[in-house]
Amino acid sequence: MNRKYKVILFDLDGTIANTDSLVVRSYQMMYEKIEPLKRKTPEELIYYSGPPSEESLKKEYPNHDLEKICRIYREIENSLYDTDVKNYPGCIPAIKKLKEMGYKVAVVTNKPRNMTDRTFDVLGMNGLFEVVVCAGDKDLSRPKPDKAPILLAMEKLNVSNLDEVIYIGDNNIDFETAYNAGVDCMLVTWGPRKINKDPRVKYFVKNIDEMMEVFTNE
Repeated sequence: MNRKYKVILFDLDGTIANTDSLVVRSYQMMYEKIEPLKRKTPEELIYYSGPPSEESLKKEYPNHDLEKICRIYREIENSLYDTDVKNYPGCIPAIKKLKEMGYKVAVVTNKPRNMTDRTFDVLGMNGLFEVVVCAGDKDLSRPKPDKAPILLAMEKLNVSNLDEVIYIGDNNIDFETAYNAGVDCMLVTWGPRKINKDPRVKYFVKNIDEMMEVFTNE
């Protein structure tokens, strides 16, 4: 069958890896350590899942040494990681099915390489993706929402036609990344974050079945 898309690029956190509990609990423990009187609700804290942690921590603790704050956060995150990171149900079988259908699948994330590898270990995703592009990779000039990560993934997959690529994410940063690169975007709404329903987003899907329907019927 002649399909429009040849390449499906996935975001990681909030799209195929459920890190919401990890982010919420990490910040709650940060408050206990650094500013015990400071509090945000879990509904507010889940929006810290997506942007680079350094960016969020800088905004949350503008009057503290960023290097120290990042070190404390990573120590807390590390202690919770193996228990708090979960799969979104059905994601792994769906991705395997997409590969069987002939799609090239890859990950484009703002997560650093070491934590991406750890996520794959925890979730049983090792070897699932043909290419993985992470923030901080030596051959990556800039992270999302710049177009560079998507273009680098395409280069590694030996694909040059933007019309053959779709990026799947869970937030507005993911849409901006796809838009900046000139590729179609699908946003998933199975996470708790509210998404701006920008009409330029090609697809919004609320579950795995809806996602698979798009690629089965295209």
